[in-house]
Amino acid sequence: MRANLDEELRLLDGEGDVTRLGEPSLFTCPECQGMLIRVRDPDVLRFRCHTGHAFSAASLQAAQREAKDKSLWSALRAVQENAMLIRKIADHEKGRNGVLGEELSRHADDAERLAHELRRLRSDPPRRPSAAPPDREKGS
Repeated sequence: MRANLDEELRLLDGEGDVTRLGEPSLFTCPECQGMLIRVRDPDVLRFRCHTGHAFSAASLQAAQREAKDKSLWSALRAVQENAMLIRKIADHEKGRNGVLGEELSRHADDAERLAHELRRLRSDPPRRPSAAPPDREKGS
């Protein structure tokens, strides 16, 4: 355990190799999007990236939740802006080219439906699993 802590301290100084601390995980660092290493630690599930960011399982989950929420808000804003722009163009075109105006109106309707779905996803509370899937290994 002490050797791992010394290695981690060297990483903070820009020395050492994070892969010596454990095995690559399937997760990316929420801070820098680098690969996270699952640190060999029998007591605590934790992760580290090559730039020095460190996470417990709980802090990684919280950071992922925050990133997901931020992404959903960003997607919602982009879709809403797109729907408003398409609607403005459609309204402008209806007087000049009715066919194009109607087609754009359908696209705006589609974008508004997508925005509605994103709002629903953003506000739905996370569902608790009733039980872990049978093929999942404990501790991984």
